[in-house]
Amino acid sequence: MRPVDAQRIAHRAAAICGMLAAWLLAGACSPAPSPGADGPPTALLTYRGRLADDPRLAEVGREFAAALRAATATVSARLEVPADAAAFRYRFRDSDSNSDRPAGQWARTVHFSSGGTPEIQIDPAPFVLGIAELTPVITHEVVHAVLARELGEVYGTIPRWLDEGIAVEVAGQTDDKLERAVAWTPGRDAASIIDGLATDHHWTDYAEDALAIAWLEEVG
Repeated sequence: MRPVDAQRIAHRAAAICGMLAAWLLAGACSPAPSPGADGPPTALLTYRGRLADDPRLAEVGREFAAALRAATATVSARLEVPADAAAFRYRFRDSDSNSDRPAGQWARTVHFSSGGTPEIQIDPAPFVLGIAELTPVITHEVVHAVLARELGEVYGTIPRWLDEGIAVEVAGQTDDKLERAVAWTPGRDAASIIDGLATDHHWTDYAEDALAIAWLEEVG
């Protein structure tokens, strides 16, 4: 899979969104990782949720370590910026949202307004039950965390389609998000998902977001 060419995307997207140029500029100025910077996560906080006593949780923990290594390698290669696992925090946390399951949103990245370390929160249930794969989910969230780190305060101003589109495309989730969006509305076909990036953003737009990023890369 080839890297996301930041400069080519910037030239093509300038007419669509001026903030894209700001993102690429911030990414282009990223420092190289210091020797030995890649290491274990700073913290994998103790999980005390409803599956805490499930014997399968230990295996999910082992899979998480492998998924994180794969995710950081993918993000580093695709975005061509350092993706240091030790730069973020990680926590297993039960999801409280009923909308997460149809959306396939098994994790989220929390950004603190005070400038603290981004925290990737993972619902262990779908992985304990074997209904989802960890690596694409973790890759998606690492993209968000890396973009937040690279952009700083600017991250909160970029359009959601850009943020989610990059994350979905880099994580290889476009087909999954498209299938979920079509399944969410009976009788809806795939073409109807493409309704414009300027519309109100919903999880059913994630596939279109990723396709927009792929198109920018292809025609750039």
